[in-house]
Amino acid sequence: MRPVKVSFTESGGLVPIWRGCAVDTDSLSAGDAVQLRELVASSGIAGLRDLRLKGGADYHTISIDIKGEGLDHRVVIDLPLAPPAAQPLIRFLRARSRNLLAES
Repeated sequence: MRPVKVSFTESGGLVPIWRGCAVDTDSLSAGDAVQLRELVASSGIAGLRDLRLKGGADYHTISIDIKGEGLDHRVVIDLPLAPPAAQPLIRFLRARSRNLLAES
């Protein structure tokens, strides 16, 4: 199997945040790699276009970039519009995210 690479950022909100992560199946444990592949497949992200709210500056915005397994897709979503099927993938990526503000 080819590696799957996912980059994730979350930013915005009333109290601004900027966090994110980059994960790939080659650097994860075998169990996490299988879980990531399953979450990407079941999330429906590959078929989504950007989902943005007009005047949504107070909302958190996420960006997910997926490469591998025939995918090369990036989507930007204002969190209130994130489809339910994508929530498990978002939780998986949030759990691996770090504060990017502290690193800049």
